[in-house]
Amino acid sequence: MGHERVGILPKSKKWREIVIDIVDFDSDKPEITPIVQKTLEGVRNQFDNLQYDKSVFEIFKFLILLSISGKRENQKEFLSSLDINIPKNQSALGLAKSLNKYLESQGVNSKEFESLAKSSAFDTIADWYEKSSTNQFLLFDKQNISDVWSTAADGRGFCELSRIYFSNLVERYLKYFVEREASSKMPFFKDRNSLNSQLEKHIDQISKHAFETTKITQSYSAGWFNKHTKDKVPSDRLIKNYIGYSLGKIKGELLRESEK
Repeated sequence: MGHERVGILPKSKKWREIVIDIVDFDSDKPEITPIVQKTLEGVRNQFDNLQYDKSVFEIFKFLILLSISGKRENQKEFLSSLDINIPKNQSALGLAKSLNKYLESQGVNSKEFESLAKSSAFDTIADWYEKSSTNQFLLFDKQNISDVWSTAADGRGFCELSRIYFSNLVERYLKYFVEREASSKMPFFKDRNSLNSQLEKHIDQISKHAFETTKITQSYSAGWFNKHTKDKVPSDRLIKNYIGYSLGKIKGELLRESEK
């Protein structure tokens, strides 16, 4: 597919170190090491399940179809034929509502992990609109949807879009598992409140780490998109294979980082 081989990715800070910084607000507590380990295990195990998760599949299908539509003359008609109805209000918020309706029509519920996947998708749409506009009110203001998604209609644009989604997804899962594991070991409100404060302090590090980790998917995404969307919409099988491969690469990075 022409994608480059990516070796060990340089990181500003390893995930293990970030987690230790977050939970180590009281170094006398013996729970810190188990929290770090359990957080990493939770994220890795969930990434095994994500490639079979219906919400992740349908969200990626939605993003792929939006990207393909960026090079179609009758963009709205093309999307409508695939059960995606673009609202009159073509803002990021309006498109997020369209995604929500699309997911509901495909039988995707709002269970715990599905909600994380959906929230990551809503953030991705808002991020993409921001990249495509200098308008500070872009979340609510209308934009020409062709202008927004034409930049995602080739391998270079799609690999950037997919990386933004994977980055948002990884970030939400890392935060979720830190909170879950730490809260289970910290029965007192004061400790949990301190943990939340630490999470807020480290949000930039978590975001940066997630974005660095997902770089490993970029070249593969570009090659995959150029090959499989040139003349037609890729099959569900091809989309599932793409998701499985990409999540596997991200999991590999997390596995490497869990090593002391």
